[in-house]
Amino acid sequence: MEQTKIQHAATETSGKNTIIATESGTVNLLINKTKLTSIPQGTNIAQIYPNLKKTPDLKVSFYISANEISEIVENQSIRYHLTEKNSKHMVIPGNITSIPANPITTKDGNFYQVSAILNLRPKDYQNIHYGQTGTVSIITGKSTWISHIKNTLIHQ
Repeated sequence: MEQTKIQHAATETSGKNTIIATESGTVNLLINKTKLTSIPQGTNIAQIYPNLKKTPDLKVSFYISANEISEIVENQSIRYHLTEKNSKHMVIPGNITSIPANPITTKDGNFYQVSAILNLRPKDYQNIHYGQTGTVSIITGKSTWISHIKNTLIHQ
């Protein structure tokens, strides 16, 4: 108990224990670091994510199999479907911004990490927060409903 009082008194008088953020935003604590009783000086204990309402462009990254990458080009349209339980179902359009030259090799095969920018409307920012997950649909071609029905009937 005496050691706790001494440590507490030391933290109250030391100016080195002050945490000052250089910008405003959402604080993400690094939980594995905060379970320690003492943290070495210079250790990252938190990250500050930018305020989503002030950031007009949101980036999403996803993986595409090496077998399917030939149909994907930069500036191609995507649809990002939010699958979060707590938010309402949303579909956000976007465009592919970068496709790497080389795939990443995993135990499940070779995949390309593709990046896209989402085109959010101002009202969409109310339902978006960090940590949400979703699925991406890539629009590889367009046809009219009549063309689709005609192709389905002819090819059956």
